[in-house]
Amino acid sequence: MSKREPQSEYDLDQEPIDPMAEELDKVRRERADFEGKFLRAMADFQNTQRRAVIDQQLAREQGKTSVVERLLPVLDQFDMALSQGLDRSDAEAIAKGVRLIRDELMRAVQSIGVTIVAPQAGDEFDPSRHEAMTYQPAEGIEPGKIVTTYRFGYAMGDRLIRAAQVTIAAEAGAAEPAGDAQPGEG
Repeated sequence: MSKREPQSEYDLDQEPIDPMAEELDKVRRERADFEGKFLRAMADFQNTQRRAVIDQQLAREQGKTSVVERLLPVLDQFDMALSQGLDRSDAEAIAKGVRLIRDELMRAVQSIGVTIVAPQAGDEFDPSRHEAMTYQPAEGIEPGKIVTTYRFGYAMGDRLIRAAQVTIAAEAGAAEPAGDAQPGEG
């Protein structure tokens, strides 16, 4: 082995070391390490996304199944009522059967958190829960208050599913506002 001539006064016995080559090797190793970590993170992310989609689909199906299970007793009641001979039934018995079925249906929807929005005469009109269908003067009810309810509304928690349709008391002799104007508008 031949000794080479030193290139500087500091490099007497050693091979010259290229600091740039060492730094480049270090950066290449770090890059490979980061690339591996990135690829694992991307695979984990994609797997998480796939699992989330599957979980969401399963939750929807379970929700639907739960609602159907609660409505099946109502269908059973309808089937039982329809299997009875109508020639043997009178109007009172039919009405009683329909009331029983409606009560069963209400229990089913209430069991999943649905509440009825059923304003009474004299209640305050709430445009976020009630839909004004008409205005009419009403004796004993202040203007702007509810006179009658045409159709109940339904809510689930704080979310309104359908507004209750109501008649609003108007000033005596006042003309009915056009459209869905709210009390105090027009």
